[in-house]
Amino acid sequence: MDLISAQIEFDDQGRLVSTAYGDIYFQPGQAVSESEYVFLHKGGFYEAIESGTDVTVAELGFGTGLNFLLSAKAFVEKANPGETLHYIAFEKHPIRAADLKKIHGYWPELSTVSDPLRDQYPLLTQGIHRLHFKVADRNINLTLVWGDVSDWLPDMPFQADIWYLDGFAPAKNPDMWADLLWKPIARNTKDGGRVTTFTAAGAVRRGLITAGFDMEKTRGYGRKRDMLIGTIQQNAPRNPMPYDAKSMPWPHVDGLKKVAVIGAGIAGCALADALTRHGIETHIYDTGDGPAGGASGNPVAAVYPKLGVITSPSDRLYRQAFTYARMFYGQLPDSSFDACGVFLMDRNTDAQTRHQKISERIADPALARYVETDSVTGLDLKQGGLWMEQGGTVCPPDLCRALIKRAHQTGRLHTHYNHKVTDLAHLGADAVILANADGINTFAETDHVPVEAVRGQISRWPATPVSQHLKSVLCHKGYITPCKDGAHIIGATFDKGASADHIATAADHTRNLEQLFAEVPELRADTDATRLAGRRAHRTASPDRLPYCGPVLNSNEFEHTHEALSQDATTRFDRLPPYHTGLYILGALGSHGMTTAPWLAEVLACHLAGVPLPASSRHLYDLTPARMAVRQMIRKNPS
Repeated sequence: MDLISAQIEFDDQGRLVSTAYGDIYFQPGQAVSESEYVFLHKGGFYEAIESGTDVTVAELGFGTGLNFLLSAKAFVEKANPGETLHYIAFEKHPIRAADLKKIHGYWPELSTVSDPLRDQYPLLTQGIHRLHFKVADRNINLTLVWGDVSDWLPDMPFQADIWYLDGFAPAKNPDMWADLLWKPIARNTKDGGRVTTFTAAGAVRRGLITAGFDMEKTRGYGRKRDMLIGTIQQNAPRNPMPYDAKSMPWPHVDGLKKVAVIGAGIAGCALADALTRHGIETHIYDTGDGPAGGASGNPVAAVYPKLGVITSPSDRLYRQAFTYARMFYGQLPDSSFDACGVFLMDRNTDAQTRHQKISERIADPALARYVETDSVTGLDLKQGGLWMEQGGTVCPPDLCRALIKRAHQTGRLHTHYNHKVTDLAHLGADAVILANADGINTFAETDHVPVEAVRGQISRWPATPVSQHLKSVLCHKGYITPCKDGAHIIGATFDKGASADHIATAADHTRNLEQLFAEVPELRADTDATRLAGRRAHRTASPDRLPYCGPVLNSNEFEHTHEALSQDATTRFDRLPPYHTGLYILGALGSHGMTTAPWLAEVLACHLAGVPLPASSRHLYDLTPARMAVRQMIRKNPS
């Protein structure tokens, strides 16, 4: 099972109670004043706002979201225009959105923040979920980490100004106050950072002192005599982020102002939007006369996650990326996203078994659920399958134009079309990001990065009296999209290697039709393949089929740096690998770029802007282009 949502009820005194932990979330009539006192006042949040800089708050126990709502409201009222609140909250048992609506009704004065929170509230699936708010020209980035804090916090690279420790009481929920959390909390605290909590438990106080905090008791709220506050000790000995062959932090950057992006497909356009939103001047270069000239030029693309029957790098990545993309497209004007749903039909008994196992480990049926017989596509197929109701379609060219338009509105984007880049050194930027699909390894600095080109052709198939009833994306061995402008998009062929041109062929139209009719015989119809329109383009992929996102390894230096690997049995690194200064890749998105690009761009933009990432260090390893060389080195040095 993925997650277990919060088990809650209101008791006869009107208190919100966790039936699983036997503790209350809040007292009616006291919740706001207690939270303001314990967390915003005693935690120094008001003082942090007055500093005139961005503020980062981390919280253990998101619960009803009250501490966030109060912090966001105070930030909007007191911070300077243009400043940003970064709020990171951990929650093992999230409250469902439907329950939040009733709970937030207790605090109508917080509706300017609580309403958009519920509008963007993420699916209940484990992971790190980033939400964006803009209220009265103040920026708020909320990062909700669904899952056990002991699994996620030790692996997350961020630095907090203030920690709110607000789980259920230590006696009720000892796991959230465990000794193993104190050192990660200290490590993820800025110099001079603070911690505040309602509890005065001796074990909590001693644990935080041992980790490096100066702690003191102070007057608690109402009838509660004591609570704890603390400040990280100057030069406190804090353990570094764990760093091994499965967890690779990226090199720190500081003071970055200007970035050059090569490529104006979905990867480059998503980067332009993310980088400019984080205040970075961005120059985008492309050989075409506008955005979306390559594979991103297809008229329709499906948006849905590739889920697995077990936890894996791919499963982790696609859960993160899809939940972010679903929220992101809902906020982007003219994104073209159509939430028509995506149905993965049972092609055979193996597919059926796989779909059922995936469904069994999904907590939120809005992410994916198994249906015994198709009742969702409009075709009433005899097969069952996996139904993803929040999936859908986008028009990639429209999406790319919408991203470029929003980036231009910041005044920080400069586009350079009909421009071929052959020398990265002359771009005059603090960093260069290669987002040019199968061109990412055509430079001397990146020729070691393995990329596979896969050509694919789509076909525009005129709707028939039967097919016009299709209302969702139907995935079989290929796929077919709902009818739009009198036709469906079907496809796609999948052939390794690049082609000399991008001209669609009747032979490949025939292949698409034959595959569709074989997989979905209900749609069989007489069709002249020579009369079909279509498009051929190249997808690019990595050998392990995960995207590349991150810094580029200096392969020559890495190969000759034997001390990059320690000699113990765990194959731990003793330092960062040698990276090319200021050179990054976002590419190899395969056939799911519309699902992954927004989240990947946000991860990389946050790294370059020096703000908290919506990712763990494990994600960074799964994504980094350096992973291939690292794996090769490990094979050479297995000890």
